[in-house]
Amino acid sequence: EVEPAPPQPFPGLPASPRHLPGNGLHTDINGNNRLDYNDLTIFFQHLAWAKTAQPIACFDFNGNGWLDYNDVITLFATITGEHT
Repeated sequence: EVEPAPPQPFPGLPASPRHLPGNGLHTDINGNNRLDYNDLTIFFQHLAWAKTAQPIACFDFNGNGWLDYNDVITLFATITGEHT
């Protein structure tokens, strides 16, 4: 199996997204080594860009094979679970 290209920084950010311990998905969108609401905001604002510029497998948070608004909702639920 071919490894997907690593994700690149989202527009305007210097750091690449990171996967935090857990499921291997790149939930740390802004690359600051923690999961926070800024990750959600950036992902939501740049979802259309990410659909064509990022490897889908890194951000398919709901596992349906696409990047869509359900991934935003799933990331929100993940962040909310981390901060409760």
